[in-house]
Order: sequence, then C-alpha cells, then structure tokens
Amino acid sequence: MKLKKTEDEEDIELNLTPMIDCVFLLIIFFMTVMNLSSLNIEDVELPRAEEAQEFKSERLDARHILINVLANGTTIIAGKQWNKEQLADYLKIEADAEEREAKNPSNPQVAPSRLYLTVRADKETRYENVQNVFDACSQNGIYKTRVMATRE
Repeated sequence: MKLKKTEDEEDIELNLTPMIDCVFLLIIFFMTVMNLSSLNIEDVELPRAEEAQEFKSERLDARHILINVLANGTTIIAGKQWNKEQLADYLKIEADAEEREAKNPSNPQVAPSRLYLTVRADKETRYENVQNVFDACSQNGIYKTRVMATRE
C-alpha cells in the first residue's frame, strides 16, 4: 500500500559530491604511486643472456633494493647517485635495518642479511663498476643478490 506524501515532506536527493571527491583522490594517489615506482628503473641496456629468467620476488615480505649501474659507471638507487664509499655506507644501514640470519661459521664477522638486492647494469659498463656493488654487499652481509639480463 502506497503512502501518500504530505505537503511537509521534501524529495530526498542523493549528494554525490563526497563520492566524486573520494574517486578523484584515489586516482591521484594511484598516479603518484605509479610514478614513484618507476623512479627505481633507469634507462640501461641490459646484457643479453639466453638463460635469463623472468624476475620473481622470492618473498613478498622481504625488503628488496634495486641498484642501477649506468654505462658511464654511475651507480643509482631510487634516482640518487652514489659513489663507492657512499654505497657501502648506504647498504650497511639498509642491511642493519633488516633482520639477520644465523652467522655463517666460514665468515663469523658478519651475519647474513635477509635483504634482497638486484643489480641492473648496462651492458657497456666496465665490470669494475658492478664489482664495486658486490664488494659493498659482501662487506655488509648481503648475499641474496642477482643481476638482471634480457633474452632479446
């Protein structure tokens, strides 16, 4: 049975303004996050390797650092350039912030870090520049490392 409207009642209208504001804020948030995630990747021409595998993160809860080594030898992490000494100091801070594993009897000075590290080195860079990254990792107990390559 329908109820009759009285003259005192007004038509109820739905105000969509707050919902539209929320949608625009979400769009802005996701655009910003997408831009920040691309800051880690520099324009490097990766070396070719027929056995290259697709990049997969072993543990989603583990911290992961991406290091770019350009053709001229410049080391870049998240858009910032690092020299050899600064890189070692930075990796020490990052490794200390991450949980450590049990010490290895063959190297009891440094407990291995659970930090993952990926090196994206340009195929034209000298190996010395890549070795500097691995030396800094070794000094700080970062052994979960990999080098990126492409099949094409």
